[in-house]
Amino acid sequence: MKRAPNSQRGMTLLELMLTVALLGIAFGILLTVNLYQNEAFFLQLEKSEANQNARASVALIQRYLSSAGWGYEPSAAMNGSAPVGACYCTGGGGCGTEWEQQFNCDNID
Repeated sequence: MKRAPNSQRGMTLLELMLTVALLGIAFGILLTVNLYQNEAFFLQLEKSEANQNARASVALIQRYLSSAGWGYEPSAAMNGSAPVGACYCTGGGGCGTEWEQQFNCDNID
């Protein structure tokens, strides 16, 4: 019986065990990376949902306050005098802006 040349021989048990061990390590690393990726994804999803809920809550509160007669003038907030209450007047004699006029602030002293 003749032996096959080296190019046609199969793999040894040691080579197979080494290959399986290396593949196991590679799959373990990939699994770990995948688990961290999933954790980061769901953490970001929770943050996004919290931000969305906060924005919706602020919009709802703003709508409730507007319907209750409390206004907000962005230009007044820029100069540090944000309106408080149902009427807000700047200046001495009366209210000059459209926003101030809609609340009839002329009688405010």
